[in-house]
Amino acid sequence: MGEEIKEEQKYKYVNRETGLELTDPGDIHYYMCAQNDQIIENLLLGKFRNDGSYYIEKEYLMELLKIDKYISQHDDNKYILIGGVKTHEFKFTLLIENVAGSKKCATLRLIEQILKNDKVELLKTIVARYTDDADQYFMTKVNKVFSIKNKDEIDGNQIDEEVLFNILRRLNEMQIMKKDRIDSLDYISNTYIDEILKILKNNPGKFSELALRKYAVLLEQMEKNVGGKNYYISLRKGLDKILLETSEYLKDKKLAELLDKAKENYTSNYKQVHKEILESIDRKKIEPAKKVKQESKSKSAESGGGSKPKKSASKKKDAPKKSASKKDEKKKDKATKWIETKRFLGATSQEKKEPQNSQQGNFVIGIENGFSDMINSSQELIGFKDKDKDKNKDNSNKSAIIVPNLNINTFDRGME
Repeated sequence: MGEEIKEEQKYKYVNRETGLELTDPGDIHYYMCAQNDQIIENLLLGKFRNDGSYYIEKEYLMELLKIDKYISQHDDNKYILIGGVKTHEFKFTLLIENVAGSKKCATLRLIEQILKNDKVELLKTIVARYTDDADQYFMTKVNKVFSIKNKDEIDGNQIDEEVLFNILRRLNEMQIMKKDRIDSLDYISNTYIDEILKILKNNPGKFSELALRKYAVLLEQMEKNVGGKNYYISLRKGLDKILLETSEYLKDKKLAELLDKAKENYTSNYKQVHKEILESIDRKKIEPAKKVKQESKSKSAESGGGSKPKKSASKKKDAPKKSASKKDEKKKDKATKWIETKRFLGATSQEKKEPQNSQQGNFVIGIENGFSDMINSSQELIGFKDKDKDKNKDNSNKSAIIVPNLNINTFDRGME
């Protein structure tokens, strides 16, 4: 009997712009650089999977819930909400639907956008769903759970920086990177262009000649932008588009390998730029948001006046307890920290005064976004104690947080 030949499984990565499946590691890494650019340039909270879908990790979803929001527009059962964090504004949609068993479901989505020349791509991510009885108290509870308030009650500068720690840190890092990397990316883009042009000129043929002619046209079109911001970055993207359009004429294996090597060189340079800027951010020792908050409180206490000194005075009474709890918090890992937020979401109802005839609704967070509204089978349930998971007990009216258990390979630090 002959030996069974096993076909090698290739890793696949979908190009979201073309829909093509990339299998070559060099092509995949090069494309991941472009996706990383999209995340940073558009200040996105999420990342991309290898199938092209976009997702936001549960830590950010939890914090998005706590951002104060106001209703910007309202049409029947659809709402557009705006929530601000300092200089950054988030847009949400809220959809109210009737579901089985005299229930209503409120779905909160975050709307982000990717700017592509003269086009805009919208990314819609389900932040959470809240289901409860369709009674007169439903919208009151929805407003409470999703932090929806009147516009005049919201001040984007007066936020709990400890509660929004992850979002604030991410936005801060991305804004620094967006500003500090422009010259470096322009330089490595110029280096990449020179390498590609040299390869094409040294390997004549139909593919090379056609690509060079199209590139000459591109240079004329971009002549007015010479020396401008992102000039070589834009030129590199234009050259890549030309290479893709003429790829059907690329028959020379040696030429293809040389072009792949140029992409690998760019990717290596890109990762180095990314790494150096992150290291620069770390060296500057950007203080966590909560430390900034504590410093501001101490300054206000020293200056006196207003209600803040009263808060400081009340905290001094409980100083020993406070310091002890902070030590405990440091020992807790991230998972424990997020499990504790079940209290915010209604898992602990003893301290809440709900309408007498209402029952606690079901709260679902982190559902697969954009491509599917169904709960993924790989999700884990958080929020019930072991004794509450007993099959003989009725947990239908208890609050639960359902989060996706994702195992995604991130690109470099992935802004994290």
